[in-house]
Amino acid sequence: MDIPIPVTVIKTRAFYNCRALEELTIWGILETIESEAFGCCPFTSCNLPDSVTEMEFGVFDRAKITVHNNRIFAHLEPDYKGTYTIPDGITTILSSAFSNQPYLTTLVIPDTVTLIDAHNGSKELQRIECHALVPPELFKWLGFQWVDKSIPVCVPAESVELYRNAYEWKKFTNIQSLPAMDKKDSL
Repeated sequence: MDIPIPVTVIKTRAFYNCRALEELTIWGILETIESEAFGCCPFTSCNLPDSVTEMEFGVFDRAKITVHNNRIFAHLEPDYKGTYTIPDGITTILSSAFSNQPYLTTLVIPDTVTLIDAHNGSKELQRIECHALVPPELFKWLGFQWVDKSIPVCVPAESVELYRNAYEWKKFTNIQSLPAMDKKDSL
């Protein structure tokens, strides 16, 4: 489906549970996508214009989509197992991208991520590795709402104190340096 150029807002639940929606391309001047606009849709590919500046809670909730336009990452398949490394270049992790992932044990966040939206991570998560020198902003108090705050959160050695003092990150009690061999830049 193509969304035409004159559209600037896609309203709340506009395409919610639209089973016929297999592919989505949004053109032009779209600025805002409201809550759950594409929730529960079966599509797996989506292209968003750079003009999108606001995405409300749960835009792609339960939509089984990964958006790789160097800005947004949303939703793994529910049965994903083990460690997941978010692709380089992603800057925003949308709400609920990693909630209800009972087999996801480690989440690796690249240094390009600057915002982690609400309801990310599940209580089964055992480790977070964040390669960003500056702690990504966690949406209000919901960024890693259900994650056990005693799990290891591994960050660049020069940033440990920044994370320990950053809003919401400081709730984690086991912030530590990334081991040298685990650093993204190591050979």
